[in-house]
Amino acid sequence: MKNSFIIVLVATILLAAGGIGLLAWNSAQSRTDAAAATQKAQEDYEKALQEYEETIQQIEAQDEQNQLNYAAAKQKYDNEIAEANGGNKVWPKPVSGEGWEIVDLSEFAVDQESTRTVDRQDLIYNGLLLVNQYHSRPSWYDDEKPVSVHTYNKELRVYDHSIKLLESAAAAWLELITDVSTRYGWNDFMINRGYRTYAEQEKLFNEKRDKLRSKYSNDEELLAATAKEVNLPGTSEYNTGLSLWPRLYKSGDETVNEKNNNFFESEEGIWLEENAWQYGFVFRFPLADYPVRGTQDKSYKTGISSKIRLFRYVGKANAAAMNILDMCLEEYLEYLQQHWHIAIYEDGELRYEIFLQDVEGSLDDNETTTVRYSTKRDITNQEAMYDNLGHIVTVMEY
Repeated sequence: MKNSFIIVLVATILLAAGGIGLLAWNSAQSRTDAAAATQKAQEDYEKALQEYEETIQQIEAQDEQNQLNYAAAKQKYDNEIAEANGGNKVWPKPVSGEGWEIVDLSEFAVDQESTRTVDRQDLIYNGLLLVNQYHSRPSWYDDEKPVSVHTYNKELRVYDHSIKLLESAAAAWLELITDVSTRYGWNDFMINRGYRTYAEQEKLFNEKRDKLRSKYSNDEELLAATAKEVNLPGTSEYNTGLSLWPRLYKSGDETVNEKNNNFFESEEGIWLEENAWQYGFVFRFPLADYPVRGTQDKSYKTGISSKIRLFRYVGKANAAAMNILDMCLEEYLEYLQQHWHIAIYEDGELRYEIFLQDVEGSLDDNETTTVRYSTKRDITNQEAMYDNLGHIVTVMEY
């Protein structure tokens, strides 16, 4: 799904850049070599426009290739259904049988498959909704869905009682802090930031734009400069209700509070970075050696190059897969388009099964859709989630 507002914004900025170049020439070079300066400004503008068009073409080509790859995998799946008469062949085994491993099942059908009709609202609150500068959250997202974290459970410490999260993220965070309290006696984790409504994000954006206004005489330049510092409404990770900014805090204890200044150098921060995935959270915006030394830079995928202490709930199965693959959310969703059916094992035991399917119709136009799932008896939990890219990902826990 492309964010049309962002594409129009980029195009407008490019057109403004050409106009600004011409105005700059007019004030500085009009008395010397008008023809040459005009030609140079025109060439600069055409070059910028060409680069923009090439970028858009590359994005569209990659999206198209991803869809072709998925279609090919889906065809294999359909063939498998026909050949096996509705069932699966024997799955391949994990390679070592030790630790966490992923087995690619893209050539295998989903066993004992059935379908059900689900409401689109039920598909976007449990983990995989992609929101970034290229993909705005769905217009039908319900701002009333996130809940007050403090009201949800008094054990969840928050910077202030206005902080909200979706219940799925709040429940996972409660499990995490309960475990660290029991195992290590740590009770200093606090949620510093949580959900923002569309209106709240819009207010932040407008306030930043007003502060920058005196520096820019051109509205297009001002808008572009603002977007570099504050996400456009609907494109912030905080607009999902699935992300939180943790901190360490203990009233009157400067030893604990000082550790927050170097969060990922503290014992608690290091533990969180290494273990959050077991509770369904991933560090959202990895950079080179951040949050910890050895981290690979993923800014070329996430589009974020700032050090943002943000953990995102994606669900335990998806977090386990992302941890095994060392992928950010954008990479993982691309991976699922290429490997539409996978199984996750821990020490040789099947823990999760994940498969991807296309959305039937458009969720923007239809309030319900058909979802494939499995009726195998040994599944203990099963969830379907929308990725905001036109697919539904079904996760089965064993």
